[in-house]
Formats: sequence, C-alpha cells, structure tokens
Amino acid sequence: MVGSEEHPAVARLRRTHDPDLLGLLSAGITGADLTSLLLEAMRQRVGLRTAADVLHQYERDRFVRPAALDPLRLMEVEMRALAAVVPPFEPVQLAPLAPFGAHAVVAGVNQHRVVTTVRGSDVVADPTNVLALEAAVRRRSDPRSPRTERLAAVSRVVRAQQFDAPNAFPHFSLLGMVSAGRDIGDNAFEIEACVEHLTTLLGAIERVHGGSVTIRLTDFDGRDANVLQTVIERIGSAARAEEWPERTAARGYYPGICFKLFVTHDGVEVEVADGGMVDWTQHLVASKKERLMISGLGLERLAFAGD
Repeated sequence: MVGSEEHPAVARLRRTHDPDLLGLLSAGITGADLTSLLLEAMRQRVGLRTAADVLHQYERDRFVRPAALDPLRLMEVEMRALAAVVPPFEPVQLAPLAPFGAHAVVAGVNQHRVVTTVRGSDVVADPTNVLALEAAVRRRSDPRSPRTERLAAVSRVVRAQQFDAPNAFPHFSLLGMVSAGRDIGDNAFEIEACVEHLTTLLGAIERVHGGSVTIRLTDFDGRDANVLQTVIERIGSAARAEEWPERTAARGYYPGICFKLFVTHDGVEVEVADGGMVDWTQHLVASKKERLMISGLGLERLAFAGD
C-alpha cells in the first residue's frame, strides 16, 4: 500500500522503525504465522488493559455501542422483510464473519472500509458478498445448469468508513439478495432478475413502510437502455420507476445496470435500497457466461422512515 492510500501512522512507523516491517507483515510471512503473531500481540496487549479501559472504549467506540433502534421493532422489521422475499428467494443464515478479502477481492471494496480480524477474516460488511460466494459454490458444481440460485439473508453488518448522513450507522441490519445464473441471451436474465429483485424489494418495503416508493434505474455502460425500458414497463403501476442517467455513485461497483429505491418520509426522500448487475461470479466460477444480480435493503433506515 503506497501513495495516498497509506495511512499517516504507517508512514510514521516506516520512518521510526524497520522500513521493511510492513512488507514482512503483509507478504514476508505465511498467513498462519501472521495470525499467530497477531494473536500473541493481542494477548500481550490485553494484559495491559484494565476494566476502566474496557469501559472507556465501550463508551466512545462507535463500533461497539448499541443500535439506536428499539430491538423489538428491529426484529419485527427483519421478520416482515424476510417473509416478503420467501419465495422465490431461499433464506440463508450467514456467519458474522466472511473470508478475508470477501469484500475487497470479490467486490472491489477498499479494505479500509472493512473490519478485519487478526484471525484472517472479515466482519461481514455486506451480505451480498457472502451470498455470492455461496451461490458460486452451488453454481460451480454444475456451471452449465440453467437453474438460478436465489438466496437471501438478513445480517448485522459493520462498515468502517465514517458517514455524515442522518440515520447512517457503523453497524446496522441489512437484507441482501442475490440471483446467480447463466446468460441465456437477449438480456433475458438481466431483465427477469431485475424485475424480480425490484418487485420483491417493493413487497418488503410495503410490509414495513407502506408509503410511496420511487425506483431510479441507471445503465452505466450505456448499452442496455432497452433493458431499463422493459423493466420500467414490467414494474407498471407498482411504483414510480424512471431512468436516472445522471447517477455517478458506484459507477465502478456496478459495470452496467443498477438501481436505487427511495421512500418518502415527512416530505423527504430517503434511500433504502440499492442493487444491480455485477460480475463477481464470472471470476469466482471462471466463466464469462455467469450472471449475478444483487440487491440490499437497509432495514434500520427503512424502520426509521416508517416511524
């Protein structure tokens, strides 16, 4: 890690300690040895802590503070949302940890935005990344199968980046869905998956919020305008759906078709869901024919918008 990505503290340590230390830790020893070294370092450091230190961190560390939403309300929202997606999606109870690199390697997310453990794993920051891994395992057993894997999960996720927006939290509950299948030509997979995700998300939002929903669709590569128009026509009167060519956020995350869903609360639009086509399973299964649609619904944000 060099240039602007290097944290100032790392640059300082390079100057004041062995300049090859980072190279040793990042690539100079095996992953198993690094885990052993970090575990021992944490064991020794925790021996220097007092109960007051732990309480002090609990009071000030945004990652460990309780959620702002009433837990009974959140459980109700989670159950309603999950019930709305089954069927056609199969619910999966994900582990709270993911393989190291599940977000950075698979989805291209900066590792600084992920909480990494000293045991060589990531705290889940997005269930769609892990659901993509599960779908890839299933698809890899029979990559020519026309079957589409439709998976969904509700996860408590942790995001390391700072958010300034209201109702943005370091940890929150997220409903994630993926549809993994094989290209069948004429953008048929893309159209069907997009319509399925959007109608399913609308059903989940209706069960929790009940207000008006706006869908905005974007085609970043500019080659699938017919797909957007077909999707909008298929959505019909279920929600206001429109093209959003001005969108720039997540251009590198979604190569082509993507969307956002907004609900109106007290006269203000609140973004509650996001999704689109990604190429993750093409790399995981090593086949250009693989197709993957993902989407996520922020359940806490939706709950606050419904209160």
